Amino acid sequence: MIKFVFALILVLFSVKHTYAQVAPDLKLVDAIARETADWFTYTRDRMDSERLGQCGDYALYFILKYNATVKSDIARLVVANNSIPSGTYQIGKKTDVAKLGFQGFDNGSSGFLNWSGGLYLYHPVLGAYSLHLEKAWIPKTHFGIDMLDPHQVHVWSSIGDVSVDPTYFDLWPDIFSSPIGFDEP
Repeated sequence: MIKFVFALILVLFSVKHTYAQVAPDLKLVDAIARETADWFTYTRDRMDSERLGQCGDYALYFILKYNATVKSDIARLVVANNSIPSGTYQIGKKTDVAKLGFQGFDNGSSGFLNWSGGLYLYHPVLGAYSLHLEKAWIPKTHFGIDMLDPHQVHVWSSIGDVSVDPTYFDLWPDIFSSPIGFDEP
């Protein structure tokens, strides 16, 4: 039993730290983040197009595109002060939530879904992707913004220690000249 527990701790430690040691190609990260910002239009209203989204949708789209491009599962979702625990999440498989009995949010928007024993990031057109918490935490700052303020509700991407935020870059390009930054732990 002790050997099993020790082996499990080693596996968890190596998994937890593997993605954080990645040194991404910042030119590629920047290009995909800018494409994501150009592709989406931010809205809080009904989403009847795959090109309409909120911060979580920008982050999801970036993560899926980046991971597919580099052929590795290294980009992560970072959640702060939302309806699910704050932290770093791995994006799992696309899930048919209609088969689980979920037919969408009444307002036609996207969001987090805690349903049928699973946690998902849901978009009415793009679909739902399972989420797996890797590390519970809230950064002190994200792109210089105080994320310890519980009113700062936001979702973005990360690759190791590099923070990627196509949403801020898209909405406020005069303030955020780059979609790449760093979070203060």
